[in-house]
Amino acid sequence: MRKSTYSSKSFRKILLPGLAAVVLVTVGYFAVLSTIPVNSTHPVFGAPSNHYIKVIDSKNGPIFVTTSTKGAKKNIEPTYKPIIHARVGELISLHIINEDHDKHNLNLDEFNVHTNDIGYFGTQSITFVADKAGQFYFHCTLHPEMTGSITIE
Repeated sequence: MRKSTYSSKSFRKILLPGLAAVVLVTVGYFAVLSTIPVNSTHPVFGAPSNHYIKVIDSKNGPIFVTTSTKGAKKNIEPTYKPIIHARVGELISLHIINEDHDKHNLNLDEFNVHTNDIGYFGTQSITFVADKAGQFYFHCTLHPEMTGSITIE
């Protein structure tokens, strides 16, 4: 029977750093992937403008309510068709919070923004680059009366 020329100690010296390198590369890969907006093919680094869109039940049915981190004053008044303002080239994060008992989603087709169907007190965040100017409408496919818009200048 032939003995191995490698001791278990030297084997660990080789295996553990190699395993650590594989883990670091994998984590780094997914970290970079998380910086790619839904309508882009490359990472975008920088702080996005955060817009919070809540779905609430009103006397006329479910509606979108918006608030944002842009500026000192926050808009938290319920509106049937909220308007979000942004500039061309801006990185935008939409944070959707469903406070209604029904499922809802949010779709902004021109920027490839599509959330899952979000259940009661569910949340989803999605980031995109405002790469074209105009007024664009978002909607809930489950409740077509729920709409809003994003104006990009």
